[in-house]
Amino acid sequence: MPRGHEEADRQQDADRGSDQDVIAEALRLLAELDNTPLTHMTPLFYQHGFEELRMITGDLLRVLGHDPGE
Repeated sequence: MPRGHEEADRQQDADRGSDQDVIAEALRLLAELDNTPLTHMTPLFYQHGFEELRMITGDLLRVLGHDPGE
């Protein structure tokens, strides 16, 4: 991998926060989804929720040492 990619990866990891930050964000997201009233569970809610869960799952996999891009 060219050197520029390694630097970009380090910056991206720094932007995601620490492992504890990622775990805390996952817990916050799950609590937020669990506490959503039925009247707010629209197709847009599910679309947005899916994207949020997809991103946090990728971050959690990274924390566990797996590359979600593979």
